[in-house]
Amino acid sequence: MHKKDNVYSFNYPLNTQHFYKSPIKETNVAITVQENQAISNYLSNTNLNLSQKNVNANQITVNYSGKTATTKAADDVAFSCQVGEVTTPKACRW
Repeated sequence: MHKKDNVYSFNYPLNTQHFYKSPIKETNVAITVQENQAISNYLSNTNLNLSQKNVNANQITVNYSGKTATTKAADDVAFSCQVGEVTTPKACRW
């Protein structure tokens, strides 16, 4: 995972099927993120249908399951999550 400020991003490429002799018929990817602080936001960064489950305040699990190689090759499993409190900007004063 890559971290910038308190946002972690994850990218798992699925377009590696051209390295295999026969087409990949099914793909299952499960990623569990566990932090010391609460995970406050989750964002899918892909066109794939990812399912996300909050296990508890500090842990999420993201799953992808695909049956056809043509849809898998077009995109990656990618998501971001924010750890810690969400800070809202203070109102502008004029």
